[in-house]
Amino acid sequence: MNLRQYILLLSLLLCGTTCLAQSEAQQEYLNSDVEVQHFDKEKWTEAVEGVDYTDEKKRKRKKKKDSPPSTFFGDMSWIKYLFYALGIIGLGILLSYIIKHTMLLQGGQKKNDKAYTIEEAEDNLLETDLQRFLREALAKGDYKMAIRVYYLEILKQLSLKKQIKWQRDKTNNEYLREMRKQEHFKDFRSVTRTFERAWYGDTVIGKDVYTEISPEFERYLKVIGE
Repeated sequence: MNLRQYILLLSLLLCGTTCLAQSEAQQEYLNSDVEVQHFDKEKWTEAVEGVDYTDEKKRKRKKKKDSPPSTFFGDMSWIKYLFYALGIIGLGILLSYIIKHTMLLQGGQKKNDKAYTIEEAEDNLLETDLQRFLREALAKGDYKMAIRVYYLEILKQLSLKKQIKWQRDKTNNEYLREMRKQEHFKDFRSVTRTFERAWYGDTVIGKDVYTEISPEFERYLKVIGE
């Protein structure tokens, strides 16, 4: 669900809640019973007979005129407006959270989609998706780069298995010394020499050469994974 759908959903919920509250109040008023009061004229005449209420009317008018307006806390209808205000504040906080969360997700996606070079990927080799670089190299017909990616994948897997300690500035000979006590040392030495001839040599690596030597890297990766 995107940001626009979140906002539309929240707006509909707020409008629906307000309309429902108004509808319930109107329905309650319409359904209430009306009590009819009958006026007894004879009782009224007996009650006011001989009573002079001229001054009392004046006092009532003066009291009504001089009485202060009802205070905010005296009128309990303020509670309704308080709930409305709290609802608006809560909606604002929720919208702010959704917008911030959406921006973070979009920022994370843009960051993950950044096209790193293979040199930049080596700085963070253990967390890098090397298969993406392999696919890109093969799609471009850069078979020399594909062999380099294969060898980096081997170093990555050996480091994850704690058989070597990956460092950006270490040489292949240093990795060979670390691997001397491993049972598959000869296989590692073989793929290392194959990589060095392909990467550092002057030979052009075409599809035919890549097809011939890439299975060696694939086999050794399976050995590491066993």
